[in-house]
Amino acid sequence: MTFKTIVGDLVMPVGYDYDMNYFTDVTGYKMFHDLRKEEQEVVMKDYFKMNVLRHPLDRMRSTYMDKLMLVDPDGNRTSQNYKDSREHFVKTIQLEVRPQSLEDYGTPKSCTNRVRKDHINEICHTHSWSPPTVTYRMLFVIEDYKLLYCDIPKCGSTTFKTILGDLVMPVGYKYDMNHFTDVTGYKMFDDLSKEEQEVVMKDYFKMIVLRHPLDRLRSTYMDKLMLVDPDGNRTRENYKKGIKQYLIEKGQVTEESFELHKDIMNFEQFLDLVSLQRANFKNIHWNTYWNLCSPCEFKYDLIIKLETLNDDVQELYDYLRSVNSSARLPEVIPRTHIRIRDKNANRLTVVSDMLKDMNQDIITNITELYRKDMIWAGYDWNREDGAICKLGSRSCC
Repeated sequence: MTFKTIVGDLVMPVGYDYDMNYFTDVTGYKMFHDLRKEEQEVVMKDYFKMNVLRHPLDRMRSTYMDKLMLVDPDGNRTSQNYKDSREHFVKTIQLEVRPQSLEDYGTPKSCTNRVRKDHINEICHTHSWSPPTVTYRMLFVIEDYKLLYCDIPKCGSTTFKTILGDLVMPVGYKYDMNHFTDVTGYKMFDDLSKEEQEVVMKDYFKMIVLRHPLDRLRSTYMDKLMLVDPDGNRTRENYKKGIKQYLIEKGQVTEESFELHKDIMNFEQFLDLVSLQRANFKNIHWNTYWNLCSPCEFKYDLIIKLETLNDDVQELYDYLRSVNSSARLPEVIPRTHIRIRDKNANRLTVVSDMLKDMNQDIITNITELYRKDMIWAGYDWNREDGAICKLGSRSCC
């Protein structure tokens, strides 16, 4: 796909979003086997010919991750083209075929932004919760647009920083998110003077992006523990120590055997590990929304939900265009390549499927740990319905 995009971009408009099933139709390129014999001979003699290779076993690994592990827009992990073969194989070796997903709960219904804001205001007035334990907040201040953005890792962080960065950076700029403020000139709220902070709190448009806390943990698990890094390791170095300690305490490995089992941690074990670290929220990838974004202090003007992203992002675009009518905004959301006009994947069904057979004590511990976030952000979990949206009495996101 990468190289077809490169050669396609030689003739197509900047930013064209390819459907690779119709690549030759839109580019006008031809297939060698469709040429006449005389044309094939010319190609064989005069054309520059290229090929892209990788290790065959690594290609098989990539095929497995892409075709069987990644979730498609309908919430299925196994692509339909491969489903029959997989089920035949599993039945052949006399194993029970586990369903790929729960019964579809339907696409989550979107609450209006006003309903979300009113819900949070009500929670802030009726719950006497202790103030957030602030360790490090990623609160970006964009002065030209009078915008404050609370950046929560694994809540569309790279996507929305790219959207906001592209307001000031050259077309196609490749970001190193570790140096995002250095290249964009944007500021961090906690680095401002007290007077500047007061201006932001009073006059700026403030936004936050949320997702179901359990789905965020699923995304963290898949990204940080399951994806293979450039060195071929599945478990990121930053997490090795905690995983090793957990597995040894559970009696699953010894000090000596850990290197042979360093990648063996399923989603249930990961949730158990996070719940055991309830007193240590230093890792921002599973620190709570309450701690990272202080919702009762900042009173956000726009609450975007990943479950209803396509609808919600338009309100951000409307605000940015109200400040600058020529603001450069993408029709395709960066990185995820989800068309804004397309139907969202039902994220809640996916995480519910992963949790449905899990140890009840672990689910109880992890949901209790994120109970405050679920209440104010408008989410819930129960064994019957799975992961759901719930703003008070309203069954919407």
